[in-house]
Amino acid sequence: MVPRLVAFTALFLLFISCSKELGIEALNEELNGNENPGPKATFSFISSEILDKRCATSGCHAGTVSPDLRSADAYMNIVNINSSTGMPHITPGNPDSSYLYLKVIGAPGINGSRMPRDRGTNGDLTQAQVDSIRIWIEEGALNN
Repeated sequence: MVPRLVAFTALFLLFISCSKELGIEALNEELNGNENPGPKATFSFISSEILDKRCATSGCHAGTVSPDLRSADAYMNIVNINSSTGMPHITPGNPDSSYLYLKVIGAPGINGSRMPRDRGTNGDLTQAQVDSIRIWIEEGALNN
């Protein structure tokens, strides 16, 4: 009984010290067996963390350049809606047939420059952000 109590106490103290070092969210992921949770692949995350911050900006896709990627309008303006090239901005389930995704990755043969346009100033999207977009599309491009 005493060895179990000592082991439990040691484990508890280890978790407490980890929570301060890793942050409570990382600790919860570790405790749930998900040490590498991967990218967040929901439209709400993509809209708030990528489109709003990098695309729906002044002079870009904030109502003056198509498609309008502002939060209130982005989903209905890109999912199953054709771009000026005739290719859908987003084809649910198929990122390789989704113009927006191909623009983000800089796919060869895609009209115009890689997006976001200001990547020289703010840097390219991170791989995790690109992965989020791809996974969201692969999972059906839900409005979640």
